[in-house]
Formats: sequence, C-alpha cells, structure tokens
Amino acid sequence: MGKIIMVASLKGGVGKTTVSAALSHALAKMGQKTLAVDMDFGVRSLDIALGHENSASPSCWDVMTGRASLGVAVESDSREENLFFISAPMNVDCTYDTTLTDRMFTSFLKNVKREYDFVLLDMAAGTGRLLDMASNSGEVDEVLIVCTQNAASVRAAEKLGADLYKTGEEKIRLVINSFVPDRAGKNDFVGVMDITEHSSVTLIGVVPFDKRVEALISSGKTVIEDKRSLAGKALKNIARRLTGESVALFDGAVPRRHRFRLY
Repeated sequence: MGKIIMVASLKGGVGKTTVSAALSHALAKMGQKTLAVDMDFGVRSLDIALGHENSASPSCWDVMTGRASLGVAVESDSREENLFFISAPMNVDCTYDTTLTDRMFTSFLKNVKREYDFVLLDMAAGTGRLLDMASNSGEVDEVLIVCTQNAASVRAAEKLGADLYKTGEEKIRLVINSFVPDRAGKNDFVGVMDITEHSSVTLIGVVPFDKRVEALISSGKTVIEDKRSLAGKALKNIARRLTGESVALFDGAVPRRHRFRLY
C-alpha cells in the first residue's frame, strides 16, 4: 500500500506546484513508483512543471467519475521510469459541478494508493471542495503546507494547519519555500524560527530562493535536474525525509556563512 501526500497552501504564488513537481521527480529517482496528480482544476499548471503541457490524455476528473480508466489517464515520464502523471481538467468547477461525490473521490485515492509507492496531490491554492474531500477521505497520509517567509504567507500556513488539525489530520509538515537568509527580520520577512513558531506546524524543509527555477519550469524541467541548484538539493532532502530517512535540515542546501541568519 502506497502513501498519499497532499501539497497545499491557502495563499497563491508560494511555489506549491514547483515543490510538488520536484518532490515527485526526486522520489521517482530514488526508486519509488510515484504518481503526481494535478488537483488544481481549471488553473492547472503541474503539467507545465513536469513537461507534460501537450498532454491529450483523460484527466483525473475523468478517472474519478468513471469516464476513463486509471491506466488510460496516467502518463509515463520520458526522463524517469518511476515517474507518472495525471492532468487536471480545464473546465470543471467542483464548487458547482457535483458530479464528483465523496465516495468517488475516496475510491480514486484508494485505487492509486494500491498502484503507487507515493502519490502527490498538487492542490489548488485556497480552500475548496476538493481540499475538504481529500482531508475527510481518510486516505491522505501526510500534508505538506507550503509557505514563503512573507508574514502574510506564514499567517495563511497557520490558518490552514489549524483547519486541517480540526479535520483529524495529524501528520502535517511545513515547507518554507524561496527562502532568502538576508531577508530574515527585514520588513515583512521573517526567519525560520519565527515561521515555525507562528505557524505551529512541524518543519520538514527549507528551500532556498533560486532565480533559475522559473526558467527551468518554462522549459519543462524540475529544479532537481539542475545539479548546481541549492533549491534542488533542499527538495531532494525533503524527498528523502518523506521516505523515512534522517537528513540534517540544511545539509548541502544552504551556504554555511548564511546559516546563522536563518534564525
């Protein structure tokens, strides 16, 4: 039986999809059969981050509602034999379209859990019916909340963490993305200790800012494909932690001369 990880944020623009794509790729490279599912209906962008923007396969909505089989919808990745992907639909709004029931959604999660070692759900930013369905399904094993060091983003992480704890989710972890050590304590930017204290969510990793990330995504590459990227190293470390490996928090991901500024 596999493990389902939900990647979520209340605030847009925090790099949630970049994190989802990189972690999926990293886990696959580690030998874990991994499925990345784009759950951002309408806005979808995980296909771009993984280089599947020309996909013509059925979406996860089609699988959930019985219009297509899982085998037909899943796409393999040309770079990594253990990496697989399912796209999100373009014209479905679950707020108004009630075709998808809780039972259908839970059944989908159970099916993918049987087929894959890891399943990453790249959720839409904010709250919504799909987030509620996933939280209440009983099939999500871990939630990764993504935030940046901006004070508003930290507050959003705190709110989402509190809401998820209320639904019974217990294993919730925080990913601080696009972290710039020199910004800590300036204007509305805060340090790692302040972020974890205010969000009340256990930290699983800090991903340094990397100006090359946007260019990599535009070319359909994940950040872990850039061997020089400190962000890529940090995300590989998070992937290792997800498999149960013990890895030092900033191992190889943050220059030593900056570490004291993280606090």
